[in-house]
Amino acid sequence: MMSGSIGKIIGENVAEAREERGLSQDELADLSKLSRTTIVQLENGHIKDPRKKNIIAIATALDKPVEHFYQDRTPAKSKKFVSPEADDLTNKYLKALEDKIELNDQLVGATKRIDELQDQLKSLQQEVEALKKR
Repeated sequence: MMSGSIGKIIGENVAEAREERGLSQDELADLSKLSRTTIVQLENGHIKDPRKKNIIAIATALDKPVEHFYQDRTPAKSKKFVSPEADDLTNKYLKALEDKIELNDQLVGATKRIDELQDQLKSLQQEVEALKKR
């Protein structure tokens, strides 16, 4: 899922690819045959739905596949929720789930121990009955 608008994602990817190549915005404008203003607006995310022909021109200039510019590269772990309160609630929920799993594991262990003890009790009762019959 994308963390921002497509224009913002494309802009971030254009800036990153341009910087990887060591190019200035002016140089990318020259190579792509686009205006510097277009490059600046695009990189700043001000163009909400960039024209495909402009992305193709930039991709060609930077020697990248067009798809490269449409990928959200925001690391999943760094994505934040809408507010600190939502983040806090999510952390509390995750902690509660961890506690529930731990308690469930303890319950399963206790249930197994009860079954073992019941088997031992049954065995002892059988021994007692056998001794009574002697």
